[in-house]
Formats: sequence, structure tokens, C-alpha cells
Amino acid sequence: GVFQIVWGFLSSNPIIGATNGTLHEWHFRSGLDHYSAVFGMAFALNHPMASAWLKATEKLPMKTQWLMKGFVICVIGVIMSVWISQVFMLPKFEYNDHHPYLFWIPLTSYIFLRNCTLTLRSYHLSLLTKMGKITLETYLMQHHIWLTT
Repeated sequence: GVFQIVWGFLSSNPIIGATNGTLHEWHFRSGLDHYSAVFGMAFALNHPMASAWLKATEKLPMKTQWLMKGFVICVIGVIMSVWISQVFMLPKFEYNDHHPYLFWIPLTSYIFLRNCTLTLRSYHLSLLTKMGKITLETYLMQHHIWLTT
């Protein structure tokens, strides 16, 4: 296909860190993460709306606030239960086939639950904060390391 035409010059010989060759590793990595940028853009586009919903919800009386958040948490729980039983438990190679399309489910669930309360939002790890400021660089660095070993 197109991938083979564009990247066919890469080696298929086993090397340290890429036992099936650089071509296979490049195909695997680019296939596994190829919708990450689209998801990131969609998340950034919806962030103001989600943030506004959270702020509006937190101005409501505590009972109403927790009923609304509780409903969302229950929906997330059902979706995560289905994801865990139907996707996460798949054998590795089957899971890898589904990952590019369904990775957003646990990620979005974590983000909502992590930001559900002011108390949870107020705690963070400084190391992750610092790493978050250079994520593009660290993401690209891992590929350079893999391709040069």
C-alpha cells in the first residue's frame, strides 16, 4: 500500500529495540497513534464547553451538583466496564488493532474523573507538570531513540 511505497526504504532487518526491523516498528508506532492528533484537536475544541459545564455545575447546590456529576460518573462506569471487558481484555495483537479507534475511552474517563472535584484538581505531581510542558519533545524523542538503536 501507500505506507510501503513511502517508507519501503526502511530496513526490515532485526536490530536492538526493533526485532522485526525499523520498517515494522515505524508501521506499528504510526498505526497505533495515528488518531491521537485528531483526538487532541477535538478535545481542545471541546475544552471550553466542558470547562464551562463543570463551572456551571459547581455553582449549583451540592445535591444537584453531585446528582449531575454522579450521572456522568455512572455513564463513564458503564462505558469503561464495556471497554475493559470487550477491548482491554483482548489478546495483544487484537487489542493493538482496536487501540487507534478506542484509546479515547479510558483517556476521557480519566480526565473527567480527575477533574470531577476541586479537591482532585488541586493535587498534581510536579514531575508530570514539567513533563507536560515538553510532551511533544519527549514523544518525538522516543521515536528517535527507537529508530537509532
